[in-house]
Amino acid sequence: HVADAPEDPALLINLGIAHAQAGNAKQARAMFQRALVSPKPVELETADGGVTDSRRLARKAMRMLDRGEFATRLSRRD
Repeated sequence: HVADAPEDPALLINLGIAHAQAGNAKQARAMFQRALVSPKPVELETADGGVTDSRRLARKAMRMLDRGEFATRLSRRD
């Protein structure tokens, strides 16, 4: 829950992805931005099994949001 860990980059990125997939770009961008400026970046495992820094992943997520890739990925599952 974000109230329990408001600056947890992993939680913020996951919430951002959920917002992006739901079509809430403004909320998604806010979550990604909070993860980007989090005082404690962490290493995260990605969906493909790789490991990356939370700030790098937040920047990637914002680029994906700008390109509309979350909506594209969601529509491919339908």
